[in-house]
Parts: sequence; structure tokens; C-alpha cells
Amino acid sequence: MKNVLITGAGIGIGKATALAFAHSGYNVFASDILSTEGQQVTEEIAAAGGSAHFIYLDVTDPASVNAAMTEIGKATNNRLDCIVNNAGIAHKQVFADLSDEQWNLTMNVDLRGMMYVVRAARPMLLNSDQASVVCLSSI
Repeated sequence: MKNVLITGAGIGIGKATALAFAHSGYNVFASDILSTEGQQVTEEIAAAGGSAHFIYLDVTDPASVNAAMTEIGKATNNRLDCIVNNAGIAHKQVFADLSDEQWNLTMNVDLRGMMYVVRAARPMLLNSDQASVVCLSSI
């Protein structure tokens, strides 16, 4: 069974992606800072007969990312076949009113977080015959 990590899997596109991968037979690691929503996704996958695990993951925090990768590595014999970097944040306001702090948070989640995840997961990706990384951005 192939293993996939999906960031921001608790709601929206991330949730739909987690369900689709589970339907395709993947062992899904649904990660999010939204613990309740993330856990609900894994319960929905399990109820449908799939394999899923919730992983708390704050993509802006390298320590959180590393802890998640350690947990995934233990559960998968250090093999990850796919990452879907979906975690994201969008500020719904007039661009001229966007503060530097809000912009920095957006960059930390939407861009820097992807780098943290891929960098930490690289050893597990190298243990796959055909690993892939998908990076999403939307608003």
C-alpha cells in the first residue's frame, strides 16, 4: 500500500484530496492544525474501509514538521510515496489593508511550510520507487 501525506487535510480541498487518495487505496496521513476536523476526515476514511491516520502538523514550525515526519516514518517503515502540500491561509480583505504580519503569516504557511515539509520528508521520499510532491495554492 502506498503512503501519502496531505497537509491541510481537515477541510476543503485537503479533505477532498484525502478522501480521493483513500478511495484509490492509499494509506493516508491527514495532517492539519485543525485537530477535530482532521480526526473527522480519518474517521470518515476508516468508516469507508480505508486506511488513515491523523497527524497534528503546523507547517510553520520545523519542530512540528520533524515530529510529524518521525511519527509517519515509524508507521511506514520510513517510506512516503506522495506529499500533497495543501496547507494554506488566505486573508479576505482589501489588498491595501493587508498588514506585514498577515503577509508574513501567509508566506510562512503557503510557501515556507512547503519547504519545511518536503525537506523533512526527503529521506522517506527517497525510499519510494516513484515518489511525487504536489504543491497547491488557491484563494
